[in-house]
Amino acid sequence: MYKKEFRLNMRELEIIEDCLRQRVSHLAMRIHDAQEATIHSEDSAIIKADLERLREIKDLLGEIHNQKIWFHPKENVPLG
Repeated sequence: MYKKEFRLNMRELEIIEDCLRQRVSHLAMRIHDAQEATIHSEDSAIIKADLERLREIKDLLGEIHNQKIWFHPKENVPLG
């Protein structure tokens, strides 16, 4: 059984996001390199798995982004 909520401070959340972005970069490079190389049938399955993992991580980063509370001025601020 897992907790449904976690308490993280801003620095901890930033570390998690940085690690996820680093993993996205690593997977993207792996996919690119595999696509440039001669692709065997078993390599195709690896690429598909990497693409799926990449999608999952990007979705998670999107969920984190959407749950943040962004600053909005209380008063209307003129834009120029």
